[in-house]
Amino acid sequence: SLHDALPIYIIIFLLSFIGLSAKAQKTDAMMQLPPIQRAALIIKHFEGWHSGKGPYIGWGHRIQPGEKLSHNITRQQGDSLLYEDLRKLFNHFKGYGDYALLLTVLSYNVGPAKILGNGKYKPSRLILKIRQGRKDIKQDYLDFCRWKGRVIPSIKKRRWTEFQYLCQVQ
Repeated sequence: SLHDALPIYIIIFLLSFIGLSAKAQKTDAMMQLPPIQRAALIIKHFEGWHSGKGPYIGWGHRIQPGEKLSHNITRQQGDSLLYEDLRKLFNHFKGYGDYALLLTVLSYNVGPAKILGNGKYKPSRLILKIRQGRKDIKQDYLDFCRWKGRVIPSIKKRRWTEFQYLCQVQ
């Protein structure tokens, strides 16, 4: 479970705090986790905990029409919502092989329509390249870092982290 991974992060923190941890050691520890746990930890890190008013709760779950959810949920409930959301989104991308989890995590943040296309959006360059079997997708993935047309450094960092830890084809 996700809670089993916690001691690894305590160790990484302590090692980096006392100056003994190199970037490679952090990467190795993160890569020892199952991919879905890596994905959840990255989302939790960048989303943070949503507890105020608004359409989001937990680790960024968007309350859907008909859902009877309160903003006063526990961390365990937030984890459950996150994993359920990832499971549902993964179903959109399971046919994309090694890119499925990366696309799942991206869609958690931007929605599947902005990747796959629908009546409102054209299919993204990213998905078109993947469908063509091209592997040169890094820049297209990192380009999903804009809000209202502007590049947002924190979102760019999020995309870079997701790509480094979740893309199996680099």
